[in-house]
Amino acid sequence: MNIPTKEVDDADTPPRREPPHPDITRLRRELYSLKDQVRRSSVFLNLLCNTSPQPAIPGAPAVIQCLDGIVEAISTILTNHASDWIESDLDSRSKQFIPYHEFVALDPDVIHDVTGHLEELQDQLDVGEEQLVGTHTAEMIRNHQLVLLTECGQMAELASIADLLESLILHRA
Repeated sequence: MNIPTKEVDDADTPPRREPPHPDITRLRRELYSLKDQVRRSSVFLNLLCNTSPQPAIPGAPAVIQCLDGIVEAISTILTNHASDWIESDLDSRSKQFIPYHEFVALDPDVIHDVTGHLEELQDQLDVGEEQLVGTHTAEMIRNHQLVLLTECGQMAELASIADLLESLILHRA
């Protein structure tokens, strides 16, 4: 028994199911990427400050605290239900993040660009284990990272990104 088959043109076939709110879905995806990148930068800076015998990096504790606050706010935003948004708007004692109407107004392209910029900055500072082979000691690399942060403007750039993200994500009281 032969069953006739229908020729299907993939270009004309819409996907089975579209996300309910494609803009919100993309925004959430970009925020997850941003959260991961901000956490990566915070952990890197924290490790560098705690393992470095040299004097402290000026402004690093404030930037680490800001980055950690941004990660916390993004995590809360991404896990919020409608009732959580309402409660956070009513509770003036809690650390405030943007209200729902500002969340949906965030531009995913801006979030993507900031994430990419932060990733580039972090890639300039990071040194993988494969790059440590024989040519440089861990102390030499740490000293180079400190110079990049303090004398080459990387710390100021990281601080300005943290300030930008704070203004986008945290509630302006």
